[in-house]
Amino acid sequence: MTHDFIPGRDFHPPADLPWRVLAFYRDRLVIRIRGDEAMLPHPGELADLSPDLKMNLGRIDGRVYCGWSLGQPPDLPDGLRLEGLRALFTRLGEPEFHLAGYALQLLDWLTENRFCGRCGRSMAMEQGDRALVCHACNRTIYPRISPAIIVAITSGGRLLLARSGRFPGRRMFSVIAGYVEPGETLEDCVRREIREEVGLEVNRIRYF
Repeated sequence: MTHDFIPGRDFHPPADLPWRVLAFYRDRLVIRIRGDEAMLPHPGELADLSPDLKMNLGRIDGRVYCGWSLGQPPDLPDGLRLEGLRALFTRLGEPEFHLAGYALQLLDWLTENRFCGRCGRSMAMEQGDRALVCHACNRTIYPRISPAIIVAITSGGRLLLARSGRFPGRRMFSVIAGYVEPGETLEDCVRREIREEVGLEVNRIRYF
């Protein structure tokens, strides 16, 4: 995270600091759009909403951010709407866009792990650590991290770009990327993903 991000694990913000809310319904964010710019709402604009989950994300440059998970489609006031993060890539400021991805992953982790998978009891946030703990059986769950690769395939002065069938009718091209499978090295993942996606064998794999 950039711009002097301070995580909110043990952070109790002073009441006079400005607040902003990252409120998600499923994977879409409540946002205000003005022209080409997207802005996060402040708590007063969302006073009528009742989130299922709230968490203190932290602060950036003196501004405090809170993450909300909405269990029902929200009835939003005028000027606010739901948008997916892809649509906000160039419209939300860079530090807040990164924070939105962070918030979505943490809220999803909390939602999916409300109860212990071993004994079924309720999970609780661990003080001073980004973890969920079952005090009945002492099971601890940390946020899931899914390692992935992204690779530029070149031949001479040419770069290979591919288009996914998941975006019919859209001329959206990208380099190859994919998730690492259990027990797989990063280099093996590069070879496998390229073979699966475009049917090519590659050599001279290197980092840059």
